[in-house]
Amino acid sequence: WQRSQEITDSLVDLLIGIIHRVNVTAERRVEKDLVEEFKKVNNKSQLLFEIAEASLKSPEELVKDVVYPVVSPTTLKAVIKEYKSTGQTYQTKVYTLMRSSYVHHYRRMVPQILDTLEFKSNNPSHRPAIRAVELLKAYRESTQRYYDPHETIVIEGVIKKDLRDVVIETDADGQQRLNRVNYEICVLQSLS
Repeated sequence: WQRSQEITDSLVDLLIGIIHRVNVTAERRVEKDLVEEFKKVNNKSQLLFEIAEASLKSPEELVKDVVYPVVSPTTLKAVIKEYKSTGQTYQTKVYTLMRSSYVHHYRRMVPQILDTLEFKSNNPSHRPAIRAVELLKAYRESTQRYYDPHETIVIEGVIKKDLRDVVIETDADGQQRLNRVNYEICVLQSLS
């Protein structure tokens, strides 16, 4: 019995470690890319410094009187246009890398760990996550990209509000469907 408990504890630690590793690795890669990108762009740090310095010297003045003499509106528009065209937000980039890492490596082992563990809780706030884990177990062998539309899927308490658009997709007919991989990642994050 004691050895069984030790193995269970080790599996739980492994599962939590996997969840954290996927997230931390993605965050580090995005931060590294952003730092390199920031260094590559000419004069952006200088522009930011000049805008900040001018703003602090005259905090009560209008933007057009303080910022525009330092950086022209045309340059500011170009910076905004470049930012919008080059990329996603930080969280989106992290999530994209997390998903990639999960799909290409961790997704093979997580179902086996989940099948080995039995999740229980007397706390009602944890029940959505436990029901979601049961759904993951039920779809373990499935190759479907989306869950069956008639399936009861737990959303509240499992999917963070800022990730709902990633998990709940709308098809060409306007029907909502849940992306399995994205849902699995949310479920695993809710466990940690």
